[in-house]
Amino acid sequence: MELKIDLLPKAKKSKFALAMGVTGIILGILYLVLVIHKNQGDWIFGGLMMLYMLVLGIRGIVTGLGYSFDKFFGSAYIHIDDQHIAIKPGIRAKEQSISWGRIKSMEYKSNWFLITETDGSTSRFSLSDLEFKVLIEARDVIRMMANEKRITIN
Repeated sequence: MELKIDLLPKAKKSKFALAMGVTGIILGILYLVLVIHKNQGDWIFGGLMMLYMLVLGIRGIVTGLGYSFDKFFGSAYIHIDDQHIAIKPGIRAKEQSISWGRIKSMEYKSNWFLITETDGSTSRFSLSDLEFKVLIEARDVIRMMANEKRITIN
């Protein structure tokens, strides 16, 4: 069995977000062109605001087209298969990964596993950053795979 879940939210296409993004970009470019054309010296604050508007416009277009903006900066996933367990709960979070061959025994606590490795060391495998439904599904698949591999779980 294999469990593979992408934890980043799926974006829905939105005509409103797309329209707001295009409007933001048009207003930002129009303002910058007018300020540069007039050669005014007091455009620094307004220029920064319009640059911010351009960035928000790009984000609005990306979101409006149905893409997740967070996917440009990283990934978040659960991948459990016959070879290893890998969980990365957020785009800024570090991946937790361990090979099934290195696991001697496991103990399930509330929302985390205490894993004893074959060399005697222990590590904590946290599931607490996951949504409850995903946490339960990951926990159940880990237990089932451990039973198949004859790894004791307390």
